Amino acid sequence: MRLRLSALLAFRPPKASATSVLVVLGLWLLLFHWFTRIDVWLHSLMCSFPGSETDYHVLLVADPQLVDNHTYPGRPWPLLKLSQVTADDYMRRNYRSLLTHLRPEAVFFLGDLMDNGRSSSDEFYARELERFKRVFAPGTTETLTLVPGNHDIGYGDGVRLPSLQRFETFFGKPNQRIARKGHELIFLDTISLSNTQDEAIYGEARRLLEEIGREPKMQPRILFHHVPLYRDPSEQPCGKYRESRKFPVAKGHQYQTVIDPSLSLEILEKIRPDYIFSGDDHDYCEVVHRYTTGEAVEVTVKSFSLAMGIKYPAVELLSVGEAGGDAAVAYSLCYLGRPFRDIAAYVVAAVANGLWLLWSFADRRSGAKLDFPRLLRYTAVEFAAVTFMYWIIK
Repeated sequence: MRLRLSALLAFRPPKASATSVLVVLGLWLLLFHWFTRIDVWLHSLMCSFPGSETDYHVLLVADPQLVDNHTYPGRPWPLLKLSQVTADDYMRRNYRSLLTHLRPEAVFFLGDLMDNGRSSSDEFYARELERFKRVFAPGTTETLTLVPGNHDIGYGDGVRLPSLQRFETFFGKPNQRIARKGHELIFLDTISLSNTQDEAIYGEARRLLEEIGREPKMQPRILFHHVPLYRDPSEQPCGKYRESRKFPVAKGHQYQTVIDPSLSLEILEKIRPDYIFSGDDHDYCEVVHRYTTGEAVEVTVKSFSLAMGIKYPAVELLSVGEAGGDAAVAYSLCYLGRPFRDIAAYVVAAVANGLWLLWSFADRRSGAKLDFPRLLRYTAVEFAAVTFMYWIIK
């Protein structure tokens, strides 16, 4: 850093003092510090878990869907790399800040961890797995990444057994049940359960569903899965927190926006959940499902990524208190910082910096002619210094 700074001051612009050069660098440093640290920290401070301090606090993260060449096919490599770095950096900073401030007992991921996990080679998958670990650095918090998304393993009859087995190897068995605070937390691979052709794919999910269906319900139940259960969007709006107007009901290659109606009803009747949390849609939606012995609130959690087509990425904060208490289960949205504001600020700052350089290198005695060789040398060294500061502070 000292060498870069001395080189920068060695051929500073003719109209700029060493002090003004240091001021420019200081402003860049403050700008980087604001967007990489302070702004993220302030948004974390605006969030808190509902309920009491003694509740079991869970951070729900949906659809990080790491950007790769499948996300933007045909995009030139430099732009693709910039997209990856921008999205990864945004999620990494926010995730680290949320864990530091909120200190949840657990983090549950709700699927679509990668954008092309279902059909990538083992070599490519290994690289993406390392990216995922860098973005969501494991700590002491209990972290469950065992809910697969359609981008992780495919959907229904399109699920490939090797993709499912690879996901299980690195992220955990998808079909599980655990007890917390007098509640039963159920993780169900409804994507594989939608498969009708291969018992090796749907078998585990089917066995867990049948097992729960045979048992009497002794505790309140919370279900976690990826693709939301079926609903008629004309009958139930998604609530005031949704950005888009409607919840789409559609299907295509390796995706469905909702589980099939008959399977959805079977899941409700056999599990008899009180609350359901899902992902996949990227936007928020809250609806009520009714079944023979009760009803369940399903919350579709917003995407955590800035690259998933929503303006306001977010996480869901879930608090689970002792069963039987008042508001034993409570949840609330926690918004992340508005995406791309930092990029816009850096562009404005770069333009202002450029105008300052043009003014500083203009030679009035020769009709405002620019000393281009010296301008280019200075610009290159300043760019190196500013880039170095950014990578150090981030």
